[in-house]
Amino acid sequence: MEPEWIQAMQEELQQFKLNNVWELVKRPDPRKHNIIGTKWIYCNKQDEHGQVVRNKARLVAQGYTQVERIDFDETFAPVARIEAIRILPDIMHSVCMCARFQAAPKESHHLVVKRILRYLAYTPTLGLWYPKGSEFDLVGFSNANYAGDKVDRKSRSGTCHFLGRSLVCWSSKKQNCVSLSTAESE
Repeated sequence: MEPEWIQAMQEELQQFKLNNVWELVKRPDPRKHNIIGTKWIYCNKQDEHGQVVRNKARLVAQGYTQVERIDFDETFAPVARIEAIRILPDIMHSVCMCARFQAAPKESHHLVVKRILRYLAYTPTLGLWYPKGSEFDLVGFSNANYAGDKVDRKSRSGTCHFLGRSLVCWSSKKQNCVSLSTAESE
């Protein structure tokens, strides 16, 4: 194997180590536990002239598939780093989006709520489990800084809501425009 590929694999493994992606344990009995294998994917990153500028290696799970739009919405940037992938649970995101319009819902919001209810009707085996004696308090936090960014003078605001110890909804927004005014007096 070429040294460039070994270096690419080492970079990928180093990212896993830095992000605490896994914990090394003894291999369990395969008759009692389902063991997911891994596979290396190799690709060459090329410039606009077709010259190889970098070798990239990615470690992926074998035999494990996720169903998009049922288990999650996946958004990712075209890089092979684990921190570039975000997984957003579909049902939580949809419910939080609908909750914003409770005061003045429109027909489109009713259609989305119907879609959520259809989803719940066809997935009866999935759900939330709250053990007896667990905390069931709904707690919300909010924070804002006004013109906190010294470069563009834009404000940020954010909220997060916890049900017990689990994060169930969050939002973060940066102001999209800034208006500065000056007045001259005589």
